[in-house]
Amino acid sequence: MLRLMIVDDEQIIREALSSMIDYTSLGYEVIATAKNGMEAYDRIRDDYPDVVITDIKMPILNGLELIERASRIDSRITFILLSGYGEFEYAKQAMKYGVRYYLLKPTDKQELINCLDTIREEKKQKEVQQKAEQALLLKDMQSPLEQGLLMEALDQPDNFPQVFKKYQGLLSFPEKGLYACICSFVEETYLKSFLKDIVRILLSCGAESVFPVIYVKNSALFVLSSPTLAHQETIRQSLEELHYPQQCVTFETSFLHGDTSEDLFAQIISKISRYERILLIRPETGETRDFHNNMAAPWRISKLREAFTASPAETDIPSLLDSVFTPSMTPDVAKNIALGLFLNPDNSGQEPPLDIA
Repeated sequence: MLRLMIVDDEQIIREALSSMIDYTSLGYEVIATAKNGMEAYDRIRDDYPDVVITDIKMPILNGLELIERASRIDSRITFILLSGYGEFEYAKQAMKYGVRYYLLKPTDKQELINCLDTIREEKKQKEVQQKAEQALLLKDMQSPLEQGLLMEALDQPDNFPQVFKKYQGLLSFPEKGLYACICSFVEETYLKSFLKDIVRILLSCGAESVFPVIYVKNSALFVLSSPTLAHQETIRQSLEELHYPQQCVTFETSFLHGDTSEDLFAQIISKISRYERILLIRPETGETRDFHNNMAAPWRISKLREAFTASPAETDIPSLLDSVFTPSMTPDVAKNIALGLFLNPDNSGQEPPLDIA
């Protein structure tokens, strides 16, 4: 329903305009009437009508002054100007504010209906156009938003709920009903063929991918809706039956579930957080985004120092180091982690044990 306001200094005209038409049947709701431009302006600031029917000549603030002021606070309001004979010059002035609808007094009922019908259809078309433009804009922003979610979540693990909520609406994630499939031992040499087969497999079983494939060091993870056991088993069997030239190891498939979408993505972030290089791939188009996880971020260094300090036995130290300095890590990243670890003391001021160095 469009919100309608009627403004006229003559009570009999306000009442006549309010009752002469079944506004509800035309898709309108009369939210207020006002006896002068100042009163109308105050109501507009509070109620934000979609359409205002206003007289030109009124005390305190006339119709043109009302239109000028109201247009500054909400340019989307459509005005229907009521004018008497001999007031055409006033009407011409209103054109510079975008007013296109004029009715002569006394107002003809059918003319007003036609006017309201036209405005309703125009606003409906404009709303459809705006939604289409917003959809295109969001589509253009989809890939940067998806990458932004992962990068912020990886960089702010303690703030993950807030990060996820910021992106959830923009990426249209449901509250529940998502799950993730992880396929291991997917070497990058045959990744393109694997992605084509993913599209075919998901299409054949009616599963829908809601996020690009996340690829980290021989593992591909994709997020799906419709988490039925039948879907999972079909996907598992289909993936484990795939084979490519020079493939030495059979694929292994596992699934992640969460009570909510936020829970699921928290698990995904924990799975990929130890990898430096992360690929985001849209399997339908092959569009690929390659970004690097900041393994030497201060919060990571701090947590690593805490782990070393809290380690109950010296034999645990090599395991901790092995979990950090993986074979896929570049020498530069390893150097940055080492420098951050040994040159920046933690809050306690304690130096790291010499045997760790």
